[in-house]
Amino acid sequence: TNALTNSDRINLGGTLKLGEHVETTLSYFNEYRESVIFSPQRYKTDILDGNIIFNKGPLKFITGFQRWTGSRQQDIGFGAPSTAKKDNIGIYGQANYDFDVATISLGARQEWAGYTFNDSPESYNLQAFDIGINKSINKKLSVFSNFNYAFQTANTDSLFNSIGQFNGFLKPAKSSTLNIGLNHNTQSNKLKLTVFGSKLKNEIFFNPLHPGGAFGVNTTIDKSTKYGVEIQNKHIFNKSISAVINYAYTRAIIDEELSVDLCYVDHCKGNDIPGVSAHNVTFGLHYNPTQNSRLILTQ
Repeated sequence: TNALTNSDRINLGGTLKLGEHVETTLSYFNEYRESVIFSPQRYKTDILDGNIIFNKGPLKFITGFQRWTGSRQQDIGFGAPSTAKKDNIGIYGQANYDFDVATISLGARQEWAGYTFNDSPESYNLQAFDIGINKSINKKLSVFSNFNYAFQTANTDSLFNSIGQFNGFLKPAKSSTLNIGLNHNTQSNKLKLTVFGSKLKNEIFFNPLHPGGAFGVNTTIDKSTKYGVEIQNKHIFNKSISAVINYAYTRAIIDEELSVDLCYVDHCKGNDIPGVSAHNVTFGLHYNPTQNSRLILTQ
């Protein structure tokens, strides 16, 4: 299948210092994009992002707002073009305090997300937060842990099936995640190990066998679990050569699914979620032949 995409972008922004410890940033992004696969899909996106940062001694604090508006229009040959719009407004704040041997962080976000499809509205009121701690054991070793409650709203593409027909609004995915890990740093090696576990609701999932969606529709899984371990290691052999390896093991399980179309009322409880790789490995070799050049090999 051949596809043709054309886009026009505008990106403006700036940072202003308001004092020795305070600065503010404001940015604006606009994009118009048209993609042609089976039929033309036209996207328009506007993003306004502003924040204020306070940084003095052991305290760093950031607060700001974000406004995201976007639309997708597609003519699938059944009358007037179908148009889906999304409007997000978010406000957030995050603080980090350094106690020399430990750092504590706390953050929260409030977001209002709204959708419209052919003048039919849908809206959500969403909250997220994160609390974490990083404690030094010695000059080389530190341990950390954080807990967060998060959400993910569907993009406009997820509201349509594979042939461009509207497949309905999707509830935002919500997750509760606990991370526990350690950092071990020397002059030649940096190691990070993280163990994680998540409980999710309404995880967004593409079902290729949905009877009402021709080649499949986007839907959600009522309840699911993910847990695993991630290892990141960077080793510096000399001034010219270094290597990076990342490995992640993830187990993804369906806990509950009451949809007749997806699981025939919870018949797939306990099954692995399709499409989630259990093992993921990335390797990179960095070579700096001169001070001003770098060669990177990745696999």
